[in-house]
Amino acid sequence: SAASSGNASSSESASSGNTSSSESAASSGNASSSESASSGNASSSESAASSANASSSGSASSIPAPSDDASNWERQGPIFIYKGEGLSIFSASESMSAYYAQTLNAWQERMGDGVTVYNLIIPTSIEFYLPERYRSVTSPQKPNIENIYSQLDPRIKTVDAYSAIQAHADEYLYFRTDHHWTGLGAYYAYTAFCDTAGLRPAALDSLEQRTLPDFVGTLYKEAQDSQMLKNPDHVDYWLMPVEHTVTQFRRGSPFYGIEVPLLGEYAKGGNSYSVFLHGDYPLTKIVTGSKNGRKIAMVKESFGNAFAPFLVNNYEEVYVVDQRYFELNLPAFLEENGIHELLFINNIFAANTRVRINEISRLMTQVWSPPEPEPESEPESESESEPETKKNSSSKTRREKDTPQEKERPKED
Repeated sequence: SAASSGNASSSESASSGNTSSSESAASSGNASSSESASSGNASSSESAASSANASSSGSASSIPAPSDDASNWERQGPIFIYKGEGLSIFSASESMSAYYAQTLNAWQERMGDGVTVYNLIIPTSIEFYLPERYRSVTSPQKPNIENIYSQLDPRIKTVDAYSAIQAHADEYLYFRTDHHWTGLGAYYAYTAFCDTAGLRPAALDSLEQRTLPDFVGTLYKEAQDSQMLKNPDHVDYWLMPVEHTVTQFRRGSPFYGIEVPLLGEYAKGGNSYSVFLHGDYPLTKIVTGSKNGRKIAMVKESFGNAFAPFLVNNYEEVYVVDQRYFELNLPAFLEENGIHELLFINNIFAANTRVRINEISRLMTQVWSPPEPEPESEPESESESEPETKKNSSSKTRREKDTPQEKERPKED
């Protein structure tokens, strides 16, 4: 399990390790808008907090820490490595937490009472697996989540994914070599969501499980740690028994989608996380055989990819909206499609990063603007032709520059 095999302590005090996390796809969670379909990861050049390891009220000391033998640790920038497991260092930001809450409150005000708004903030692996002696290296996450939830409009339904994950922390809930959670971690958050939404979660033992081996993800790519390479992850995923069809909408084509399977079972190696929804795309529409009339839009970054497939068991229609790449006006989209449930699901880095929060806010007001076609070039005569010169990267169209297949910086998406 991620807890049992990947966690460790260090003989060094964390006093040397207080830094803000240079955040990555954790929001892509923390991510730059360069999209990665292959691994579903994105990074952001913006730190989760402007100051290095802003302290957060509260302590994570109540979380049972793994056994600490004071060996086999290493710090590489925003990554703490213990016994071959990478842990992304989190820096809480009170100002960004307040901004996140204000943004969701604005959404609730815009939606009124006709749409039920949910918020689910995902803790990351360092919260549960960092040995006690190094707790000062990172901001505790539970107080930060509670602080955000306390500032939300009381009409917004908050999902306590933290407790559901903590109760199973000795299971394989987070990858050792990648910043994401596993499908199992997403499942426990799904059960917490069902409790909040009044739904019956699908029993995990009723779903067919499959596994992709030899996954070495974003944290290894950034840290290049040899112990990570020797101890690769695997990606477990589950087939959903409910009849469903999936339409994927790519960048620059918000009205014309292509039919795809729910899961990208072709994924392998370092791209194995993209088994979930094939990676990050602006919109994925899932229509199921359930005729219960319930429709939900789920606004997410790449952590949401592992969560979304489970919703197939409970909704007639599921609309997976990537906050980074969706190109339409979301309130109008919800109204046009008769959607009355709206879930914002973000990992904690995303909820503390301005660029990620700005994206959520922008969905409320943005208007689709088709990309301008490239001008046709004049044909050259053979006698006047000159050696072809390399185009400046700035001449690329937006679609060329920002495709889902573009690699993003690792970390917390």
